[in-house]
Amino acid sequence: MRPPENDDDTLRIIDGLCKPWRFTEGQWNGFVICLTGDDTVIGEIVFRVEDWHNQRAEIGYRINQTAAGRGVSIEALKLLVDLLFKDLGFFKLLAKCDPRNTGSYRVMEKQGFKREAIFKEHYLLGVEWTDQYDYGLLASEWNNIAKNPFREPNWLFKTLNIL
Repeated sequence: MRPPENDDDTLRIIDGLCKPWRFTEGQWNGFVICLTGDDTVIGEIVFRVEDWHNQRAEIGYRINQTAAGRGVSIEALKLLVDLLFKDLGFFKLLAKCDPRNTGSYRVMEKQGFKREAIFKEHYLLGVEWTDQYDYGLLASEWNNIAKNPFREPNWLFKTLNIL
């Protein structure tokens, strides 16, 4: 996922995440991530159904630079993966990132995602053709991963309506 271009884009994203989820292929659904004390928005974590027949979903996340490096993405991803596998019954999750975004793919790898593909000059970002890493995680792999004990986060998910 690419960072929003400006405050209006950020507000549009947050507004979209506060609407009821739609489980149609390609429709992004998710949570706004806020600090627990003052509801300051520090990021988002989202998913979309990629293919219902093959039970695949794609995930994505963005965290504010001020919250980066504090384990927020790792814990948020852990909670979303649990939801998608255990509650919604997906077989496989996918994630994509720019290879220069080492923080993003390290988060995926810490949660058991495996790099499955590298696409050269795969998408246009501004005026630059950019490579892309594709990651995947199977439900069976998630179930076999030894989990660290859950720690109480200093942030929380926020959404107004979940179907």
